[in-house]
Amino acid sequence: MDKKKINRTLFKYRECNDYSFKIFDERELWFSKPESLNDPFDCQLDFEASLRHALSKVSMSKLDKVDDIIKEASDYVKSIGILSLSRTKRNILMWSHYAEEHKGFCIGFKESNLLSSIETIEQHDVTYQSDLPFDELLWALDAYDDAESRIENQITSESVREAFLKALVATKFSNWKYEYETRMVSRNSGVYKFSSDCISQVIFGFKMSEEHKDRLFTTLSHSEWSHVKVYQASKSKDKYGIELNEI
Repeated sequence: MDKKKINRTLFKYRECNDYSFKIFDERELWFSKPESLNDPFDCQLDFEASLRHALSKVSMSKLDKVDDIIKEASDYVKSIGILSLSRTKRNILMWSHYAEEHKGFCIGFKESNLLSSIETIEQHDVTYQSDLPFDELLWALDAYDDAESRIENQITSESVREAFLKALVATKFSNWKYEYETRMVSRNSGVYKFSSDCISQVIFGFKMSEEHKDRLFTTLSHSEWSHVKVYQASKSKDKYGIELNEI
């Protein structure tokens, strides 16, 4: 994996509520089922109908495997959990949509620490496009039972499943591009514990109440969070944007 990528900080925008504070109090993160994501076209299993249409491009010798491959991949995707993070902490729309109109906060996670802390997860940077994402999957299927390609490129049913997973989980409609999303994918949805060194910073929204700031400051005063840097967001004075100052 790209060294620059693994050393990144990824961000989670949160409202001020008990579920958000539980991230610190219990060191827990929730990995959602694919069908609960906010984009109605995102990770939906009616994707299969479009996939079957795309698979009409695959040579007839492969079609006897299509049903088994789709079932295996679909069953796998139904069970996974997804944690959505962003690669930016200064996006005004993200603050508005996911942090309660700037009344919430943003948590910075060290990507490498998070991947090490939760053993069963992997990460995918989301790509944004208007067309459904079949190219990689079709390539995998086309090479699936080609003996020479299988030896050279290690094409297996697992690689086909992974291509399906990447197409389904790591691709969104281009209108969502502003999110700069990276997804952590777990084998099952639900709650996962993480180590305190996964969090490196917290940013208070510029409309966050003093009560909620005090609540987080009290939590962050505990020794396990002593390494966490805290920033206050404010409106930029000379442009449409957000400035951050350490406090």
